Amino acid sequence: MYAAGFVAVAAVLLAAAAAASPSSDEVTEFEDTENIVEAVDAELVEHLRPHHHEEPRDTEPAVTVDGVEKQSLQQAVDAAEAGDTVEVSGVWRERVVVDTSDVVVRGDGNGAVVDGVGEGRVVEIEADDVVVENLWIRNSGFDPGAEDSGVYVDGDRVEVRNSTLTDVTFGVWIDGASDVVVENNTISGREDVTKPNRGNGVHLWETEGTQIHRNHVSTVRDGVYYSWSTDVHASENVMRDLRYGVHYMYTDDSRLERNVAFDNEVGFALMVSQDLRIADNLAVSNHGGSGHGMLVKGIDDTTVEGNAFVGNVNGIYVYNSHRNDFHDNLFMGNDVGVHYTAASSDESVEGNSFVYNLQQVYTTTTEDKSWSGNYWSDGRAADLTGDGDSDVMHRPSGAVEQMLRETPEAYVYADSPAFDAVRLAESTFPQWDTPGVTDRSPMETSPHDWRSVAEATDRRLNPAAIEDVEQDHGVEHHVDHDADEGHEHGDYGDEHEEGHEHTDGYDHEDSQNHEHGGHEHGQDDEHDQDDVHDDGHEDEGQDHGHGDEHGTGHGDEMTGDSG
Repeated sequence: MYAAGFVAVAAVLLAAAAAASPSSDEVTEFEDTENIVEAVDAELVEHLRPHHHEEPRDTEPAVTVDGVEKQSLQQAVDAAEAGDTVEVSGVWRERVVVDTSDVVVRGDGNGAVVDGVGEGRVVEIEADDVVVENLWIRNSGFDPGAEDSGVYVDGDRVEVRNSTLTDVTFGVWIDGASDVVVENNTISGREDVTKPNRGNGVHLWETEGTQIHRNHVSTVRDGVYYSWSTDVHASENVMRDLRYGVHYMYTDDSRLERNVAFDNEVGFALMVSQDLRIADNLAVSNHGGSGHGMLVKGIDDTTVEGNAFVGNVNGIYVYNSHRNDFHDNLFMGNDVGVHYTAASSDESVEGNSFVYNLQQVYTTTTEDKSWSGNYWSDGRAADLTGDGDSDVMHRPSGAVEQMLRETPEAYVYADSPAFDAVRLAESTFPQWDTPGVTDRSPMETSPHDWRSVAEATDRRLNPAAIEDVEQDHGVEHHVDHDADEGHEHGDYGDEHEEGHEHTDGYDHEDSQNHEHGGHEHGQDDEHDQDDVHDDGHEDEGQDHGHGDEHGTGHGDEMTGDSG
């Protein structure tokens, strides 16, 4: 009975909505992002604004080794012995190679500059236990195929810290070295170079035990790029204006904690890796291209917990991934909270809050997937037993959501009585076993302080959801209910065609093959970015030829079934 009524009413609504045209809204500015971060974790705010060294004034270039002055920076480095410190002041327009172990190269604190004059690698480290600190390193070469970079690391236990790297192709390239520390640096590339032709902020190749902390990365290709790496810990980094804030490829047993990614095409891109811990990170306003706060593609046995996804196109996009735990995350003000697809399985989804997302969950599954113990701002909670969980199950993705996805013109009627009746039927009668997601024991109240996030920025919230919030929530909203808050309802950044086949709008074939000493190591990314998928409940693969060849014969092509 319900199904027949639903189809009839939907036909009328679709005809009435055919002429609807959503308006647009500007992208969240930096100040809004700062407010959101403060609402989620005030201690991270200090890392949002990059620090830069200032141009030295009235300072003659000088360099000393253990107190003895030298004529050039390279001469000083060559003269250094184990345990020596090279002190640098003023501007040095030369490139330098450090090949002595246990040497410190340190700026004097008054804006010491090493300028590569637009050629090659500015500082190249070929020894172990070297420290580079308190320098402004700038103006590398332009060739990503030659790994032109601010600092090139080919020694173990190297530290690059408290420095500024600007106008570089790659910021710090770590080439097969382990136990490297990159911390408290500002890294930015060149605005006049297109993203596919830039290098990465921190590029990790076959490294183990490396630590990446408190860096601010912008205007490069990917903020922190991992390839064939293990046991890497990255924390409190800020990534802005990038393709991917963080990009994992073939990397296992690593941790990503308390990082911020905003205004990127994808905040955190996790691909073809396993045994990761992704905790307490924040992804805000990632809209370009596919616009995922987090892309989880070919990821297994990984924990994603305590993160906040605010104002993205998709909070999380999960593709062909298995046995992962998604716990205690906040999804707020996204077009879609979680987009779950491509035969992903065996996930645990618990303790999350889904608040003010235009669509809480979208899935192409042909099964009825069961989640448990999450909070839903649009749920009809009723805790009759007093255990904190609702005794009325919630259906965030069912027949209505599927129809809206396939016919976005009907979105203006998403909160109509007829659609509500279908949702009520799905939640009330378990025997109506439609494909989608069901939370059989939703939480009555949220464990997250989402109201503080709402107060920090209200223009990312869904106007239809705001109307349903009780007055005692205490959140003051100033929203134009005739606008759709910059979202094309039901579109979510995808291009819809007949048959509902669409692509996530960023089709690129990037080739950065790096020949180095007779071998290639690579950033040969052939991405149909991110996903070419067919909404007939099947997502068709992404050819991922991330051809990382480094003398090991790794030439890898990833399809939708890889992982």
